[in-house]
Amino acid sequence: MDQDEERRIIAQVCAGDANAFEALVVAYQKQVYNLALRTVGNEEDAADMTQEVFLRAYRALGTFRGESKFSVWLYRLTTNVCIDFLRSRRRHPTVSLTAADEDDEQPQFDIPADEATGPEQQLARSELRRAVVRGLDCLPDDARRILILRELDGLSYA
Repeated sequence: MDQDEERRIIAQVCAGDANAFEALVVAYQKQVYNLALRTVGNEEDAADMTQEVFLRAYRALGTFRGESKFSVWLYRLTTNVCIDFLRSRRRHPTVSLTAADEDDEQPQFDIPADEATGPEQQLARSELRRAVVRGLDCLPDDARRILILRELDGLSYA
């Protein structure tokens, strides 16, 4: 979706056309979910964060000034929502009542598959995925977010 189309849709939403917002959700839902997943670490929380991001975006769309791309504004909002969630979780820790495998709580990263994906390749990809997660876990929060946005979501440093 180009910037002109985004601006047109945003203007429609601000004018009261709530259905126009769906186009923005469809365009950015996957990217928001992936960023949330990589930030909060599990699928259920990432889905909740994605929903919260779009709810807040809809409510605050009138404050979007258009000085940057909508995607930048939305990614910043996603990061803020996830940070708020993680802070809240640290202040109010919870204990799961269901036993979960340790790997179930790890973020999922898309590692390209080769043409022939035999057991060895699947094991290697799984080990690589775990190593990436361990490496990301060792980084400070700011450095981890920057690395995720740059390398996994393809955003620039600027």
